[in-house]
Amino acid sequence: MPALKWIGRKLIALLGAALVVSLFFAGSELWNGRNNEFTAVPRFFEGLLTFAFFAVYFGALPALITTGISDLISPRLGSLRKPAALVIHLLGSLILIFMLFGGNLRISSSDWLFVWLSVGAALVFFLLDEFLKTRFYRQSSTQRI
Repeated sequence: MPALKWIGRKLIALLGAALVVSLFFAGSELWNGRNNEFTAVPRFFEGLLTFAFFAVYFGALPALITTGISDLISPRLGSLRKPAALVIHLLGSLILIFMLFGGNLRISSSDWLFVWLSVGAALVFFLLDEFLKTRFYRQSSTQRI
């Protein structure tokens, strides 16, 4: 597969995962009870854009490294390719959180939200990538040069 198609597929999956994380954060900002009805919608979209930026900012390089490792290792496992790729993606998200918390293994109860969001984003990234992989594969196999 050409490198540009690979990067394009990964970036689409990354944006989808960032959208899920930012929707969660923006929605939790909306439901915190401090907003009145006039500021709720603008604050939601402000939060959505802010969280989407930071999700891509913090997640792009680790996601591309993790998925690159997954794409190198998992095809060699045959029928276990998808479960192995999922485990690699989830481990990559946990390693990212470990690095963001400075290597501290004692995570406070409020920080577990970030752990679960990281794992959720990795799961969404994996599912979108697998969906796009089959879609790109079907398109390229039907096209004739």
